[in-house]
Amino acid sequence: MAELLQHPDASVRTATLQLSNPATRDAAMQTLWTVAQQGGPSAAAIYKVCGAVGEANNHPLGLRALEQARNVNPQD
Repeated sequence: MAELLQHPDASVRTATLQLSNPATRDAAMQTLWTVAQQGGPSAAAIYKVCGAVGEANNHPLGLRALEQARNVNPQD
């Protein structure tokens, strides 16, 4: 999460903070997924954070995010 809180894109920083609030979690996950799907060096970190939050909160994107993280960076 620390990496995402320092991301140059303000929408990523905001969405990362919103993950802790159940009322904003879905929108935050969608925002982060949109950014991650564009690729770039932060994609793996975004998928890992979404996966961890998803697993902890039984969010349907959790398992998918972990699979995406593995696909982006297989050594993780």
